[in-house]
Amino acid sequence: MQAHEFMHHDISEFPLVWARHDAPETHPDVWIAEMEDLLGRGQCFVLLVDMNAQTGSMDRQAQMTWQMTNLEELKRLCLAFIAIERDPVALEKLQHRSARMQEKLGLRFRAAASPEKVKAIGREMIALTLPQ
Repeated sequence: MQAHEFMHHDISEFPLVWARHDAPETHPDVWIAEMEDLLGRGQCFVLLVDMNAQTGSMDRQAQMTWQMTNLEELKRLCLAFIAIERDPVALEKLQHRSARMQEKLGLRFRAAASPEKVKAIGREMIALTLPQ
């Protein structure tokens, strides 16, 4: 897929991949196709998510099922899910929850208060994976 074909993800800063919350309502298969394309590239990336953005009503169960089915490949290529949470109290809770989710699923979860901090964390994680 080309960058302009993605509806649920902004890959213009790849390997930083932003989840788009302004995407038109689509069938879950569109989101799944995008995720499969990301994994099919065979390159590591980080997924950046704004926790305060409105999300559509796409079938979350289909997303979760796909994620669990593809968990091993996600763990290999998705270096982290990094969330923006601007509210300090909510950020603290999210950071605590992220640690539990990381333990349970084996995927890295991080959170920060601004897009700039989220991007910095993502770039740092990508840099750590590059051969020296």
